[in-house]
Amino acid sequence: MKQKLKNLSATGIQFNPYPATRPDNNTNYIVLFSDGLTDSQWWDGEEWVHDEHSIEPVEGIVGWSNFPYVDEIPQMKYYVLFVWNDIEPELIGPFDTEEERNQAALEKKRAEGDSHGYFMLNSPARVEISPYGGGFFNLK
Repeated sequence: MKQKLKNLSATGIQFNPYPATRPDNNTNYIVLFSDGLTDSQWWDGEEWVHDEHSIEPVEGIVGWSNFPYVDEIPQMKYYVLFVWNDIEPELIGPFDTEEERNQAALEKKRAEGDSHGYFMLNSPARVEISPYGGGFFNLK
């Protein structure tokens, strides 16, 4: 069943471009379709089919990847994005759970008050933030 790619985003899957690259084993892969959906399809050595018993080719595939092993799937990390006076960002975290992140946000709000921005940020990958310098937007 085709899924939205964002449902797999926590896996950190990197897709090989197709047809520029092709799998070398006759087996099942995760494929990326041109509409951004993903599915499991079989590579028969020459083309994509629904499974190892199918002969009808599957169209619209633009990428493919091996299935990741469970221990290779990055786990979601949780952050508080705190913005001083809605100007200067500060990243707090990562936290392993939403509850830990939420507790940190409550503690920060008690310490700093209401005149700042507080945002939830979830990502399986490393996150970096920084402000643009004051002169950046004055460049011609």
